[in-house]
Amino acid sequence: MTYTLTWIDEMGARQLPGCSEEEATFASRGELDAAVTSLEEDPEWANTEWRVEENSAAETWAIGDRVEGGDTPEDYDTGRVTAVDGDQVTVAWDSQITTTQSASTLRTEGDLVLFVSEDDIEALLQEAGVAGDTAQVELCTGALGGNEDDRAECVETIATARREHSAA
Repeated sequence: MTYTLTWIDEMGARQLPGCSEEEATFASRGELDAAVTSLEEDPEWANTEWRVEENSAAETWAIGDRVEGGDTPEDYDTGRVTAVDGDQVTVAWDSQITTTQSASTLRTEGDLVLFVSEDDIEALLQEAGVAGDTAQVELCTGALGGNEDDRAECVETIATARREHSAA
């Protein structure tokens, strides 16, 4: 999966290093998040409106790629692509099984954040409150109140923390 970042601000279209005039494409969510975080900290980009598009249809899998699949705890697994035949991709899953499925059902390993519950968001809210992070408290409060954009931000924060914890 790739991610396309577009922006519009009062200064009009501006070019990021190595990017087209009004958009940039990133190979992973982590690369995208790092770019946006660094741009948001730059005063020249402070009033910029960002839009992110996931380009799953454009995904092309190759033998050896690490992927993930499944949308429930019972179904989730990660694995390595072993064969590609048009839209059909064969994966040797880490759970020791091999399956063939449509390429569109797969994601780059690490793209999906599973199992983020209301309790997880409540815990993040409490941690943010203790740390004095009022912006995160507002996002979590919005998420718990049903705001989908705020929920997505909280889920990404939790996912990043989980990735960092599992890498340590």
